[in-house]
Amino acid sequence: MKGMGIGIIVGVFIVLGYLYFTSNRISYVLYRGSDVNENSAVYIASFDAKESEKYNRENCEIARDLFQAQPFVRVKYWCNQVSSNF
Repeated sequence: MKGMGIGIIVGVFIVLGYLYFTSNRISYVLYRGSDVNENSAVYIASFDAKESEKYNRENCEIARDLFQAQPFVRVKYWCNQVSSNF
């Protein structure tokens, strides 16, 4: 009986862990444009912390603003929202 109870508890934790790690999260990706090709997007960074969507968005926007504020920067930086499933 006691072993069966522990097995059920372990099974519940496995299922909860699976659901936690496979749930959709909202992430953001930071890109920049290119001087050579105005239609290209160059990947800079991903913001995919397990925090809230707002946390990832704000951190991406902070990084975007810091990159954009550098002297002599001529390209545009932007954040795109993506859905993570991992």
